[in-house]
Amino acid sequence: MSIADAGGRVFGGHVAAGCIVRTTAEIVVAHLPGERYTREHDDATGFPELVIRPAS
Repeated sequence: MSIADAGGRVFGGHVAAGCIVRTTAEIVVAHLPGERYTREHDDATGFPELVIRPAS
């Protein structure tokens, strides 16, 4: 698991032993009015992945 703070520092470690990860979780806690968040199909994973672009 990796978590980044507002300064861009990343902290990481292992999740509890025996934990099975089926997919990742993308959690964004921020207010960025100049950005647009969408999900787009990713051919490599087959999942709708998070895409962040400048708002128009």
